[in-house]
Amino acid sequence: MSHKIRYRLLTLNARFLRNLLAVIGIAGFMSACSGSGKTENNVNQDSLNKAKEQQSLDSIAMVKEDSLAQVRADSLAKVRKDSIARANYKPLPGNMVTKYGVPVNTDRPMQTKYGPPSDFQN
Repeated sequence: MSHKIRYRLLTLNARFLRNLLAVIGIAGFMSACSGSGKTENNVNQDSLNKAKEQQSLDSIAMVKEDSLAQVRADSLAKVRKDSIARANYKPLPGNMVTKYGVPVNTDRPMQTKYGPPSDFQN
C-alpha cells in the first residue's frame, strides 16, 4: 500500500473514532442531565404520600383529643349540675344527725367570728 492511501485510511479512522467518541460523550451527558426527572417524581410522590399519611394521623389524633375534651367538659358539667342540686337541697325540719353524730340545731344559727349570719331572722 502506498503511503497516501495508508495515511488517508488512518486519518479517516481517527476522524471516525474522534466523532464517535464525541457522540458517545454528548449522549452520556444528555442522559445524565435528563434522567433525574423520573427519580425526582418518585421522590416527590413518596414525600407527598408521607405527608398525606402524617396528615391523616394528625387528624385522627385531633379527633381523639376533641372527643376526650368533650367527655371532660360533659363530666364537669354533670358534676357542676349535681353540686348545684345538692347545694339547693333544703333539709327537713327537726334535728338532724351529722356524720360525726352531733345533732344540728336549725333553730339557732351557728355563731361566726362576727356574730350570726346576716340573713338570720328571730
